[in-house]
Amino acid sequence: MSTSDWMIILATLAGPILAIQVQKFLERGRENRNRRLQIFRTLMATRAASVSPAHVEALNSIALEFYGRKNLLKQ
Repeated sequence: MSTSDWMIILATLAGPILAIQVQKFLERGRENRNRRLQIFRTLMATRAASVSPAHVEALNSIALEFYGRKNLLKQ
């Protein structure tokens, strides 16, 4: 078998694996964005009632969603 045959075999095997990894990466980014938007929407919807449980929960989750784990571990 020649080099081009090996390259075709490698591309055939690696292509779907790479496609799945890219899809997972995009989904994680989309989930992060949706969680951040949900926090923002909750804060805007409950801004008049600052003692509502939803408002307090959204405030508490800001550090987790907007700053990430790396910054939390440094503290």
